[in-house]
Amino acid sequence: LVIWLISLLPGMGTLTLRLAFRSMARQRHRMATTVLALCIGLLGVGCTAILAQNLKAEINGAAARDNSFNAIIFSGRSTDELTALHTAVGQLKGVKAAEFAGVSGRAVLSTVDGRPAQSTFALAAACAKSSKNTALKNECLTRFPNGIPSDINIQQAGGLMIGLQGRDLRAAGTLTTPISEGRALTAQDAGTNHIVLSGMVAPLLDAHVGSTLGYTVQGRTQTFTVVGITSRTGFIFALAGTMADTGYLQKIGALSSSDIENYSTTYLQIPDRYLQGDLASLRQYMPNAQVLDLSFITGLIGTWVDKFALFPEILAALSLFAGVVIIANAVAMNMMERRREIGIMKAVGARRRFVLQELLTETGVIGFVGALAGTGLAMVATAVLDNQFLRISVSFEWVVVAGLLVLGTGLAMAAAAITAWPASGEKPLTVLRYE
Repeated sequence: LVIWLISLLPGMGTLTLRLAFRSMARQRHRMATTVLALCIGLLGVGCTAILAQNLKAEINGAAARDNSFNAIIFSGRSTDELTALHTAVGQLKGVKAAEFAGVSGRAVLSTVDGRPAQSTFALAAACAKSSKNTALKNECLTRFPNGIPSDINIQQAGGLMIGLQGRDLRAAGTLTTPISEGRALTAQDAGTNHIVLSGMVAPLLDAHVGSTLGYTVQGRTQTFTVVGITSRTGFIFALAGTMADTGYLQKIGALSSSDIENYSTTYLQIPDRYLQGDLASLRQYMPNAQVLDLSFITGLIGTWVDKFALFPEILAALSLFAGVVIIANAVAMNMMERRREIGIMKAVGARRRFVLQELLTETGVIGFVGALAGTGLAMVATAVLDNQFLRISVSFEWVVVAGLLVLGTGLAMAAAAITAWPASGEKPLTVLRYE
């Protein structure tokens, strides 16, 4: 139907275009097969390329949106190490903001609203596995009405139940925490037991704003009150599932400098022109500390996205190659059937360039239609996948879209040129004598 509608378009005063449309009308079934082959190939290539681009854009955008820092220092919490840390940061040239925080590595989430956290988590883990136990299934549906958790969620949440991350709420300005429920911690929460819980952990433990969490710290249970739950789609470079005030954690002994499981985390905001020089200075001054460049981390994630996308891109490229072969075969058969037509055109004065131009115009239109259909379907499929399954924002880089259109059209014309070039050079006398 599409090929037939295109064949009805006016030639716009161009003879080659008019002849191309007439030829498409005569061979619309073969042309439709060619368009379908090209469409399928570009659908695979387009989906993979656009999805990889969207994932990298989401990672980079979320990192910039949720974190205003671009460098992190991990070091110990002994008196000498903390003194060296403050001295090193104070000597840097371009630091716009610095936040000295810490992580209590031994703190373990033990209770949620008086219930044992481990038994509740064990139920979530059991529900994540397929089971023929009807009673367990009913309990899981009652416990998780919004959907039974997956094994991946269980593994991620399990690590976040250990550790408490302290932030200096009086000076914190390097973290913009995306909140799905409640509110973020502010300077008014300094010195209190208020915490923000990870959105990955909260639904598994039936925790909500106002819940009381018990953490085992230094052999004692310390209670905290949940004032906010982070969004599960945020890109928060947090080292523990729960964030609290550093001053309060020090008050209850959770950040003792004598405990080797505790360590300091320093968040730095450094302009790009000073970043690499400052990081080199930190590594030289503090050889035992770990200094990370967040932009390097997001770049590394982008590299892994490209690697994971490579295999489906190869498969899609093979299907696209098969489409090109089909186009070449279709054009070759077309040339055999149109030898008499080409001979007559050349007998009445048409030059080889005109014949070749008409054949390439015809295939170019077909290639563009197939590329347009494949790219359009890839955009629709990617938008549905991003919205419904990955829960990320949809974006299209028009350079990639234009590149897919040029790729499809160019491959179709190249395949046609291979077979059309010899046919356009046929001598009219040879063709007409044969006829």
